[in-house]
Amino acid sequence: MPAAAEPPRYARTAVDIEVAVDHTIRACDGDARAAVRALIVAIGLHEDMIETLQRELAEATAALSQGFTRGRFHRNRDGHEE
Repeated sequence: MPAAAEPPRYARTAVDIEVAVDHTIRACDGDARAAVRALIVAIGLHEDMIETLQRELAEATAALSQGFTRGRFHRNRDGHEE
């Protein structure tokens, strides 16, 4: 049996999406419920990662001086971004 093609990293077309769906179900031994469960877990992990990165970005942005950023970030009088 030939090796299965890797799905595209970001599905952009209907064909890409179908390949990604097939790959995901195949990775779960053909169990569609397990594939959905795995995707839900993956989405939750990504959401947690996004929240962490946004918090870290906000902390880093707050730590940067206005002069260093050359006014790229607009802050109010309290030092918070507007």
